[in-house]
Amino acid sequence: MLNWLTANYGSIIVFLILCVIVFFVIRSMVLDRRSGRHSCGGSCAGCSGCSGMTEEQRKRFMELQKKKRKAAKAAQKEERRAAAKGGA
Repeated sequence: MLNWLTANYGSIIVFLILCVIVFFVIRSMVLDRRSGRHSCGGSCAGCSGCSGMTEEQRKRFMELQKKKRKAAKAAQKEERRAAAKGGA
């Protein structure tokens, strides 16, 4: 077993580094999703999925997204306050 580890330590180190990178990429995606940010960036101008929307529909959509982000941030603040009070 020790001979195998010494013969392949370079590959093992590269594998571990790749695992750490993948972990942080997935973690970043999960945290972005929980905070209300999405991969599209919120700009309907460059989105192929929003091409059928009128300008008024886009404005309403963007306002709704802003409200959702605000509500998510307010909920996070409230959770932090409750946790701080509970932990004190």
